[in-house]
Amino acid sequence: KNLPENVSTLIDPTGNAGTSGWKAPELISQPRETDSRHSQGNSMNGSESATNGTISGVKRAADIFSLGCLFFWLLTDGIHPYEDDNGWTQLRELNIKRDHKRLEVLERWSDAYEPMQLITSMLAHQPEHRPTALQVLNHPFFWSPEKRLAFLCDVSDHFEREPRGTYEDYY
Repeated sequence: KNLPENVSTLIDPTGNAGTSGWKAPELISQPRETDSRHSQGNSMNGSESATNGTISGVKRAADIFSLGCLFFWLLTDGIHPYEDDNGWTQLRELNIKRDHKRLEVLERWSDAYEPMQLITSMLAHQPEHRPTALQVLNHPFFWSPEKRLAFLCDVSDHFEREPRGTYEDYY
């Protein structure tokens, strides 16, 4: 859906947001709110909170979580990161709520470090530990080969210029 400016996620009038099996854990645990303040089209910038202490609306971190699930699904040809042994989609939300990820399919890649690091951070159980959209876009996984080479050259040059002691300096 096209979202209005400064809106992260739309919520239906019952307060239920997201697709079953793809929702962030905080949305699975979130009590349903029927107050008109949380109806479709309300701005969800992540800074709002209800007066009774419950989460008000959907935060952007929930979108990052769902995007992390989608990234994993795309990179593994249709395997969900919270899938159970039998492939039952009904158990996904329970696995999400319990933080039972199954990332070993991606870990088998020879060059899996960058996508694993990115997806793991996006699937962090606590929303405050997830990266922002800008941090996701700037992750090395999305760097061009030229940018990767320039980074490695810069690090190498820095390491060569850094003063180092001798073995005797440490003993």
